[in-house]
Amino acid sequence: MAERGGLDMAALYEGLPFNATTLRRRSRVGWEDYCTIVERIATGCGGPTELQDLLESTYHTVLPEMRMLAGAVVSPTQYVKFVWDVIDPLMFPPLQFSFEELGPDRIRLLAACRPGVRGCDAVMRGSLGAVRGMTRTLGLPAAHIDHAEISPTDFLCDVTLPSAPRWVERGRRAGKVVRRLFFRAVLGASSDGTPLAADIGDAETSPVSHAIDVLQLTPRQGEVLAHVAEGRSNKEIASELGTAENTIELHMSRILRKAGATSRSQLVARLWSRRWGFPQ
Repeated sequence: MAERGGLDMAALYEGLPFNATTLRRRSRVGWEDYCTIVERIATGCGGPTELQDLLESTYHTVLPEMRMLAGAVVSPTQYVKFVWDVIDPLMFPPLQFSFEELGPDRIRLLAACRPGVRGCDAVMRGSLGAVRGMTRTLGLPAAHIDHAEISPTDFLCDVTLPSAPRWVERGRRAGKVVRRLFFRAVLGASSDGTPLAADIGDAETSPVSHAIDVLQLTPRQGEVLAHVAEGRSNKEIASELGTAENTIELHMSRILRKAGATSRSQLVARLWSRRWGFPQ
């Protein structure tokens, strides 16, 4: 992002144990060094507001893996939830993350430094720009920040996501290969240096199609799962499929049982990671 913003890259790495070349060979960067880089980017941009604008305008251009994920069956709400609940905790172990739905297209995002972790105002304030820019990955306008409370150690923002087209046709193709999607996103390393990565999809089938095969879902359950992946409620799914809401609830309970999941959010996380926790 700094490169795309035209910043002085030599100054960015001055005094750090890596440069632009050696950084690309690392599997992880220390939190202190990361904070230093973000603070220098903020200074080079001209301040927190300019940093946010840079992140909003470049966030969707520097993560090709996430653009591939965005091309699969997923709604803006579920996409942001996946990034905030699955990807970001792996990328940033010093931080704790929380996601909450406030209503249609409205969400609340929280992040906080773990006990003993250095706070960084630039990281927290810059995150507002990253949040605004997330939906650009989906080819949608930037998200709108309704309210924000930020300190060097804590981040809270209420967000209104842009409305997306009703991707009905993708849901109807749930039993087929809707998109070839495979990537391994390297997401840092554990405390012992073991690389952390997430396998998303496979070379032949979409996550929904893969789940239908592995979980041996019925055609109707496959349709329901596709709509769940789009972030729809049971009421919305019932309306789309022309059936009763309690029928969808019955399908959902059977899907959750087959997947070994206890909630919709856990089901969606397992859908994308393909980590099924089948009951014994």
